[in-house]
Amino acid sequence: MSTDLALQSNKSNITFCSSNHSQFPADAMIDGDDKTFWISTGLFPQIVRLTFPNTVQCRQIQFLSTNIKSFSILSISKDNEQTVIFQDSLKQTPSQLQRFSQDLNVTMNELEIQVDSGHDAFISIHHLRVF
Repeated sequence: MSTDLALQSNKSNITFCSSNHSQFPADAMIDGDDKTFWISTGLFPQIVRLTFPNTVQCRQIQFLSTNIKSFSILSISKDNEQTVIFQDSLKQTPSQLQRFSQDLNVTMNELEIQVDSGHDAFISIHHLRVF
């Protein structure tokens, strides 16, 4: 299996998050624990920025979530150049997690997820994985 570049144990960090809940912090998305998650606490858009310890080649992005409707994924270069690499909408999946996976071929220093709307007032991201 490929190395998950997003894990805290691989020295990646959430360097920006537009909302924070002390019991469900943003770092829970990348801690490798299946029982933890991040939950939003405010209005849309919601933004999460993941910073890698160095430039990475991203081949795939995956996340598990609840209530995300429309979102964008951006790559950010070491020169802070932002590029939208993917936009999509997810269907509501009552009583189960949404599963997102997208193959890519992008070099980046940071990854940003912008959630523009939700199926409910709050969203959650349970795992953010980058390969």
